[in-house]
Amino acid sequence: MAETLGYDAFNYYGVSYGTLLGQYVIAPADQHKAKLRSVIVDGVVRADIDFNRAGGHAASFALRNVFHSCAQDLKCGRAYPDLEQKFLAIIDRLDCEPVSLTLTTPNTKQPVVTKLDGLAFATALVP
Repeated sequence: MAETLGYDAFNYYGVSYGTLLGQYVIAPADQHKAKLRSVIVDGVVRADIDFNRAGGHAASFALRNVFHSCAQDLKCGRAYPDLEQKFLAIIDRLDCEPVSLTLTTPNTKQPVVTKLDGLAFATALVP
């Protein structure tokens, strides 16, 4: 990998999912031409975890906590009554009638035509 880019040695820094990748970089490090000098993993994801499957559960759990906390908070609850039901209604509406969007890429300035459906909307909220 690093040798393909012309490096004799490299350092690895991984965050979140990058920590899982980092574990796969570390394991065969002695088999590569480029020397792995150092590794920093920040927020380690265990290699025996199905990261993609767990991510969906974590996102759902986080959203339920937001909805619950807002409902329990007087100010938030008044400003956003029935937040969970409204959120789910937006997803349902976008699934039935996706919104067409034209986005412009920052580097090439080329327009990209896409649609915003319920899944894309919900996914955009969870980093």
